[in-house]
Amino acid sequence: MTDVVMPRMKGPELADRLATVSPETLVLFMCGYIDNKAVEEQFKDRLGALLRKPFTRAELRERVRAALDVRDAPQASA
Repeated sequence: MTDVVMPRMKGPELADRLATVSPETLVLFMCGYIDNKAVEEQFKDRLGALLRKPFTRAELRERVRAALDVRDAPQASA
C-alpha cells in the first residue's frame, strides 16, 4: 500500500520499481485528492487501483479482498 503523492518518489514509480523485483506483488494506492479525474485515469488499469482517503477499515478490507480475488481468479483461456 502506497500513497500516490510522496516527497521523493511518487506511488506509481514505487510500484513500477517493485514490479521489476517482485512482479506478483499487488499494490494498492491511496490518495487524498478526492475529485481529481486525472488521478483516477492514471490508476484505472492497475489492479487494486485507488483507495480514496480518508477511508474506513471496512473499505480497506474490501479493496484488499477484491484485489486478491481478482489476482487469484482462474485466468480464462483464449
